[in-house]
Amino acid sequence: MVYGKSDCTAETTLSPTTGAQRLCASFNFDGRETCTFFDDAASPAGTADLNPNPSANNFYYEKTCLPGVNAHESCTYRSFSFERMRKTSLDGFVRKSIQVPSREQCLSACLLEKEFVCRSVNYNYDSYACEMSTEDRRSKPTHLRMTNQPVDYYDNNCLNRQNRCGQQGGNLVFVKTTQFEIKFYDHTQSVEPQESNCLQKCLDSLNTFCRSVEFSPNEKNCIVSDEDTFSRADQQVAVHSKDYYEPICVAADLSSSTCRQQAAFNRFIGVSIEGQPVASAQGVTVSDCISLCFQNLNCKSINYDRTQSTCHIFAVGQANANVKKNPSYDFYEFNCESQFGGMALCTNDGIRFIVNTKEPYTGAIYAAEKFGTCSQVVENAKQISITFPPPNVSPACGTTIKDGKLEALVVVSLDGVLPHQVTTEWDRFYRVSCDVNMDIDRMIRTSNSAGGAVGAAGAAGASQEAGFEGDTGWKV
Repeated sequence: MVYGKSDCTAETTLSPTTGAQRLCASFNFDGRETCTFFDDAASPAGTADLNPNPSANNFYYEKTCLPGVNAHESCTYRSFSFERMRKTSLDGFVRKSIQVPSREQCLSACLLEKEFVCRSVNYNYDSYACEMSTEDRRSKPTHLRMTNQPVDYYDNNCLNRQNRCGQQGGNLVFVKTTQFEIKFYDHTQSVEPQESNCLQKCLDSLNTFCRSVEFSPNEKNCIVSDEDTFSRADQQVAVHSKDYYEPICVAADLSSSTCRQQAAFNRFIGVSIEGQPVASAQGVTVSDCISLCFQNLNCKSINYDRTQSTCHIFAVGQANANVKKNPSYDFYEFNCESQFGGMALCTNDGIRFIVNTKEPYTGAIYAAEKFGTCSQVVENAKQISITFPPPNVSPACGTTIKDGKLEALVVVSLDGVLPHQVTTEWDRFYRVSCDVNMDIDRMIRTSNSAGGAVGAAGAAGASQEAGFEGDTGWKV
């Protein structure tokens, strides 16, 4: 009997009955307490075939040797290094493409990549194309495609707390769902005195790449898992004794936000708040929606339509508005308050950067090292905005196009020091980017504190510059 897949992994080198070395190429784990070991692996690593219709809770693992990486780089301390989805690819977000003669070399290249954080890869077994991406199936779910081509998709499971949200570290917040759990995926358990300790256990976990954590307030039991509501939508149940948390990466500056609880949001499944939203966005993920809430000073709650990938931001919470049953929606109540909001929007003219503040603001926003030709100064205003054009339109703002993205480095002067272009420790630097081939169908309509509106724009990624035999896949 075993208690988790990490126990199965430990048994792959030693026989549990004799203690002798065993030749183990792969194993199945039923998601609960049974391991089945094999001396062969599935094709292409071996000659065996996978069950085309496995049970939902069955996982297949295989050992593989990754060339050129050490034990730490291949995260041998984790239950697995990569998660594979057969005949699947993530389309449209290739950061680097190389040709290597094996998937092992492709996976090694991902782990060793220094220019960017490689979050996932597509590998074509015929053309030997290895496509690395800074995105993954969670950040760009609508771009994950089934294919008849000999291509497999791999999630990088070796990310850590520092780089899981991107090259610059990003920002991580927790979303809480009370009286809720994912069945059968109790991976790493411990007893923790309180909620905050359990959430810290998630962030610091080595054996498990934490995608969710459950805490029992009465028993003080803390369960860290590498599964979440995205990967285990079929195993979500209500339970009275546990609260469920997911860490979410947000593209927002959190330094000016104060949160009343450990979790930034409380999620209520299958309900929505009634009223008129102050902002809406189509074709976005939950992470995008949460980021927009942080960036909007009026945000008190969110409705997220799972079927349409649509986000609605509200200036009221359930204390001031009715909440009704709505099977396709989830309602998120915001537990934080922001004094300062920065938002980047992709427009036909370039990147539009907008700053909103609760109190009247005197200062400037400008392109780094380009104050004389690209700046906007205001006095006693609650909103300030500036547009950074592409370099082929105007070089005035120092924008660049790199790897298919238009980028700008923005300075927000908050210190009141004159001249504004003299930067101090209180000023904030943001690297903002837009895909050059912008999706015009992805629109954002925002009513802001100054009463204006931003229309016909797509969401940009803004971050503070210091800014997968089972149901879906294989574990490698």
